[in-house]
Amino acid sequence: MTAPTSPQVGQQGSPVSGDRSNPRTSRDLRFALGALLLTVLVPGVLLLATPFGEARSQLGTLAGWGSALVIMVPSYLLVVRSMESTDSHRFLRAFMLGTLMRLLLTVAAVLLFVTQVPDAPSKSFVLAFFLGYMLLMGLELMLTVRVGVRRADA
Repeated sequence: MTAPTSPQVGQQGSPVSGDRSNPRTSRDLRFALGALLLTVLVPGVLLLATPFGEARSQLGTLAGWGSALVIMVPSYLLVVRSMESTDSHRFLRAFMLGTLMRLLLTVAAVLLFVTQVPDAPSKSFVLAFFLGYMLLMGLELMLTVRVGVRRADA
């Protein structure tokens, strides 16, 4: 009796083969394209609008959006990879770990920016950070819930 083998690199159905029927590959591509589109649009609008008129608001906007990306992308990857597992508890563990990670990193990012950057444009940072957090989380939920619905129908 031989152990089951996983698809090798480049084989049909493997994550790197370019097979469009692989839901993980297409979902990840949609997340990457959505995150890229949001990264161009939202900070761009905030940079043009400068809603608070703070000195160095560009720094706050870019640092806030960048921090949101650094927190949300790994969280998305953690949850999506856990959905592919046959272990029923893996998703719950990944979701709880992702939530805790988001909470701790959010507090750390805001505190580090406000305390370590001299004359920090904190309003711009917080606005860009939480816009990024909410929009990227919405994108993540839209893509992962759609997968859950498909699995329930199958």
